Amino acid sequence: MSSYDDEKVFEEYLNSRIDSDSPHNKTIRQLLLDTVGDYTDKTILDLGCGIGCFTCELASKAKKVVGIDISQKVIDYAIKNNSKENIQYFVQNIENLNEINESFDIVFSDMVFNYIENYDKLLNDIYNHLNENGLLVFSQVHPISTASLGESSWVNEDNKLKFQLDNYGNLSKRSRTYFNGTFDFYHRRFEELINGAIKHGFIIEGLYEPYITDKEFNRPSFLVMKMRKK
Repeated sequence: MSSYDDEKVFEEYLNSRIDSDSPHNKTIRQLLLDTVGDYTDKTILDLGCGIGCFTCELASKAKKVVGIDISQKVIDYAIKNNSKENIQYFVQNIENLNEINESFDIVFSDMVFNYIENYDKLLNDIYNHLNENGLLVFSQVHPISTASLGESSWVNEDNKLKFQLDNYGNLSKRSRTYFNGTFDFYHRRFEELINGAIKHGFIIEGLYEPYITDKEFNRPSFLVMKMRKK
């Protein structure tokens, strides 16, 4: 499967993050920051930080931000282009968070959770890395959008595009082609997302399904969630 260390994949990913008119940036970038709220003087862990766009922005007010990503290529770019004195970048697998011996006021993650197979372990690890009353804010691909086993479930019916929710209940690995590569990810229903949070001691403070086009109104592309450690 593809990774962001692949040159062609990285270039396409980079363009999508620095382009202010990309679907990601237009739809959820500001919403994510607004959902975090006031992060002045907070310590923040950015999971799957990528090229460090959010890491750098959060560091403008935070006391300290640690950005981790599994890709050496994106971390190298982040260090070169999105560094501040209060940022630390590491190449780190999110599935091994127990290797990080720090706790944080906020854990932040943009479009990463779908890549993680063990959601229960991820939530448990995040909970253990949060300070008392700590906050988790993350975005991911919307469960409706990940339901299909194929590349797309859009069908044209009576000259209208409609989205089929086939295989929504099938909790298995999916594959999609984007950023000039093919990626594996994991589909989860709202049931798993919400009950998992409750199980691991989080209070859900917000759930958002942003859209900027009529197409996304009919089938949301992104999901943003805000949870707090009890």
